[in-house]
Amino acid sequence: MADDTNKVMASYYMKYEELRRQTTSDPEYKVKVKKILKLDKKDIPASLKHLKNELLSAFTKHLEPELTAIFDKYDEDGNGFLDSNEAKNLLIAFLKTGKDLKVKHTVDTKLKGLKDKFPELTKLIHAGTLSMHKDANINDIITEIYKEKYIPWCANFYTVFFDDILDNIDSFSTTLVDEIDINHDDLIDKEEIINGFTVAFGHLTASGNTAFIEAETKWLREEFNIKLDSMVKEKLSQIIVDVALNDSLVGADIVKIVKNEEEEVRDCQCIMM
Repeated sequence: MADDTNKVMASYYMKYEELRRQTTSDPEYKVKVKKILKLDKKDIPASLKHLKNELLSAFTKHLEPELTAIFDKYDEDGNGFLDSNEAKNLLIAFLKTGKDLKVKHTVDTKLKGLKDKFPELTKLIHAGTLSMHKDANINDIITEIYKEKYIPWCANFYTVFFDDILDNIDSFSTTLVDEIDINHDDLIDKEEIINGFTVAFGHLTASGNTAFIEAETKWLREEFNIKLDSMVKEKLSQIIVDVALNDSLVGADIVKIVKNEEEEVRDCQCIMM
């Protein structure tokens, strides 16, 4: 049952993310957003929300098979309705699966986009650092640092976000059910799930996506970007030591190289802390 449930949830989530990706890369969508951003500031939030609801509603027909399967899984007594407990169980399962998939999707997206960021990131590295070793591949070093520092930060953000919802599941479940339950009979039928789940869940996670962008921008500006030079220098220092060892340098020469480079790294880190 658990494996089947995970497959159903994963199928929905992956299709949803693909639809979202296609939409945000569509030139017509970009034109609509640009037009909205030219409106008076007071009108922008409502207009953006209307556009988002319009797009999420349009996803419904594409996601109907997955939503039907999800409903059937959680209509435990087979009466054609989800009561509040069944709806909460659905949401818990969806959040647990969604957390893993959101983290994976975010990590994959960041890594795929890294190549385009190399020129921008290289500008944050001092010329003296770049010339420390002629054979070093700076892009490879940046990628290594990205995986060690940036990717775990992204993964942790969404892990905490989804865990927070799960820790307060009763409140979030009530809010979600109220939005989906159009006729307010405290029961959710299949049509209501098909027509309302995607929009409601989009509203539920919207705050997290907005918070991610804001927190990411702040963390990059105040943490990652200003320490990138020192982190690259530390990696280069190790490369210099490795090359020295490979070239069979011994004794005082190696000690001198290691000592000098460690002092430079330590001084730089102290300044950046």
